Amino acid sequence: MQFGQKVTIKEKYDRKYRKKAPHVKFYSSLTSDWRVWETEVYIQTNCIFLGYRYLKNGIVVFDPEEGPSFNKKEQIKVALVCPGKHLNPIYVPLDAIEAQKDDL
Repeated sequence: MQFGQKVTIKEKYDRKYRKKAPHVKFYSSLTSDWRVWETEVYIQTNCIFLGYRYLKNGIVVFDPEEGPSFNKKEQIKVALVCPGKHLNPIYVPLDAIEAQKDDL
């Protein structure tokens, strides 16, 4: 895909926060949040493709002595797409984006 190409999207990523990551035993004495990017349905046509980005899922640990730290558990490659000229760009899964054919 090229920069500025018109695309149609079916889904987008949204950041979710979950309290107390249950599967982390090492951090059990500290306060921690699980932060993930999840997909949600978002059908939009005439979007502009801007490029690729990497999103990270992981755990934020709040240590009273050292402060908060983010521990990456997973990395996701996504497309950055702008749905309109007055809207902020959004992150889109690579399998939920289609290039539009030019009508020349």
